[in-house]
Amino acid sequence: MPVRISEINVKSLGPIESVTMKPGLFNLIYGRNEKGKTFLVEFIIRSLFRNAKDWKLRSARGQGRIAVEGLNEKTEFFSPASPKKLEDFWEQEKSGLPPDFSRLLAVKGAEAELVREFGGVDRAVLKNFLSGVDFLDRIEGRISKTVQSARVEGRTIVGPKQGEIKEKNQLEEQLQGIDRLFVQLDKGYSGGRRAILVAHRDKTEADLVRMEAARRAQARQIAESIRALEDERKRVDEDALKSMRQKLHHYHSRSAEFKRKGHVQEDAERRSLNYEWLRSARDEYRELVKQKVVRANPLLLVLAILFAVVSVACIVLGRSVPAILFLGAAMVLFVLRMNQLHNAAEQAMNAEELNGLRKEFQIRYGQVLSGLSQLEEQVQKTEADYNESRILKKQLAEDLRDLDAMKQEIRAGFSDLSLESSDEASWRASLADTEERMKGLAAGIEEKRILLARLGVDPPDAPVQVEDMEFDERTYQDLRIRLGDIDRELDENTRKLESLKQLICQQTGDEITVAWPQLIQNLKNRRTQILSDLQDQQARILGKIALMQVIGSVRKTEDAKIEYGLNSREIVDSVQAVTRRYNRLRLEGDTILVSDPHQEFAVADLSTGAQEQILLALRIGFASRLMRQDRLFLILDDAFQYSDWERRRYMTDTMVGLAKHGWQILYFTMDDHIRDLFDEKGKAFGKDYVRMDLK
Repeated sequence: MPVRISEINVKSLGPIESVTMKPGLFNLIYGRNEKGKTFLVEFIIRSLFRNAKDWKLRSARGQGRIAVEGLNEKTEFFSPASPKKLEDFWEQEKSGLPPDFSRLLAVKGAEAELVREFGGVDRAVLKNFLSGVDFLDRIEGRISKTVQSARVEGRTIVGPKQGEIKEKNQLEEQLQGIDRLFVQLDKGYSGGRRAILVAHRDKTEADLVRMEAARRAQARQIAESIRALEDERKRVDEDALKSMRQKLHHYHSRSAEFKRKGHVQEDAERRSLNYEWLRSARDEYRELVKQKVVRANPLLLVLAILFAVVSVACIVLGRSVPAILFLGAAMVLFVLRMNQLHNAAEQAMNAEELNGLRKEFQIRYGQVLSGLSQLEEQVQKTEADYNESRILKKQLAEDLRDLDAMKQEIRAGFSDLSLESSDEASWRASLADTEERMKGLAAGIEEKRILLARLGVDPPDAPVQVEDMEFDERTYQDLRIRLGDIDRELDENTRKLESLKQLICQQTGDEITVAWPQLIQNLKNRRTQILSDLQDQQARILGKIALMQVIGSVRKTEDAKIEYGLNSREIVDSVQAVTRRYNRLRLEGDTILVSDPHQEFAVADLSTGAQEQILLALRIGFASRLMRQDRLFLILDDAFQYSDWERRRYMTDTMVGLAKHGWQILYFTMDDHIRDLFDEKGKAFGKDYVRMDLK
């Protein structure tokens, strides 16, 4: 029963507002560019065929439906949204139809080729439409290329590291990784070096605890020694000792000053021994040198005698007044003469005293006295020493009283300090010994404090008992270093375990906080699962490899079937009818060859028009062979567009021949020449020729 499109109803399809068509046996749909021809072709393909997405159609547009008769007793309607397509009806009645059967019934956009290879057809297409083992292709299509090229060598699957083999390898690597994790667990978690380290750490910690106790005991002993030294040191008032040192220093300074001042006073006193005599000699000398030197004048005596004689004469003469006057004058002159004699005597005595002074001065100073100025100068020089001596003597008396008081105070201080103070000469030594002893105590205390600080512990109040161990700093430090090394190695081991735990958690999907026993059990479960998956994957691959071997055996008969199919009556008749030249086809490797009575050509080497003829003939032949006696429809979208005018006429005649044999032809074109050819040939079909112009 022929299958035909009985009605096309479309609206709102691109530039097409509304189209209704009831196709006949021979149909032409004509429309110029931008009139919606391609939209209508794609709408029909999308509505009728299941694998419309393989056509690379534009996005779905428009509304409508396509009516198809001959699928069963009633008319079936199809639209882009309808769930059932033509293939669903054919698969129910005709098993073995290829999944791309729709490619035989429609040519879109002048794409006559069945595949996008040179010549538009290849070995795969021939197998699809001619071989009786197309189900093997479907089976083989489900087997990846990677597995198809794989093989078994010994007990190992060898093949490209892709796809399923890559997954298998990844499972093997995961399994090996988990096995390595178990090896690391055996080494790091279950025992080995870590257990040895833990034992060494326990022993070292025990030794360190005992050494720490010895250190605390030693610290307590040192602390007790410090307290004893401090108690001894407290028995002496250091402030009083310091004050005594200052007092003693002050006393000795004052004593030295007293002695020095005594010497100065003695020197000044010695230099001023002649001070009193000098002052007396100076004053006496000054008085002696003040007196004038008067010489005795004998004239006074002569005159006095003369006046006395005159006076006597006057008396004799009875001249009393002149006698008195001359007598008076004579007496005055006599007195003056006597004074001169007295002064001369005194001057002689003064000269003798001055000589005595000069002699004494020379005796005292070993110098000749030159005069009063020398005496004055010597008095001034000696007077300073004399005054200094008197002042110093007074000061020395006061200093002596002060020194006596200081002695009493120092003796009292020594007594307070319980030091011997009877011998003044031993004061310094006694005080120095005490100070030296205090320094020794301070140094001892400081030394022990340093030792205590080095121990680095607070001494306990109660005694610490340590058996058979004395604290040794070097041993203690060695133990600490050893413990630090062990802890670092354990920390490193722990970090490795943490890293290992993270790796295990990555395998198991657990949180890092999961306990080790549970995590190990989960890792065992994970290994079991991966091993199961690996075995399943290996089984699948091995099964597919075995299946490929079986398919390979079956493939050996495939070429003969294809050769037989290419030269079947349906295909040869279709090629002869369409090309009117070629009468035989042959497959050589992957190349399809066509022959005329004279020579043979590769389809890929033919002209575009010739290729279109052969491909159209193959479509018709394939469809006829697959559908046996049933007739279908052909949807041709400018399938002859690239053919020359003569071939267009041949092709159109072929379409006419197919229509006469019951094939429904729906040809879409924008070419005026093809339109005219269809109008010319369509006259023979009468009402079965339907032309629709898109506007």
